[in-house]
Amino acid sequence: NLAGRPKIGKSWFVLDLFVAAATGRSFLGFAVPKLDVYYLALEDSKNRLIDRLKKVTQGTALDLAQSSQAKTRAGWSASGPAGS
Repeated sequence: NLAGRPKIGKSWFVLDLFVAAATGRSFLGFAVPKLDVYYLALEDSKNRLIDRLKKVTQGTALDLAQSSQAKTRAGWSASGPAGS
């Protein structure tokens, strides 16, 4: 479980962890094995989630800021934008 006051970065923290697991990169200095991930964001709109994913994946193997598909698809998986 992850708990804390609103607006302190819990969602960003978990999203960054999931991107690390999807790409197999380190997280907070710890090695993270490459895994299939499923991120369910019930409180975020499609556009908000896409914007966050673009920011968190920038400069990684899953750089969604460079992907035109990220603008049109709601889904995202460990292999990149859904349907890729």
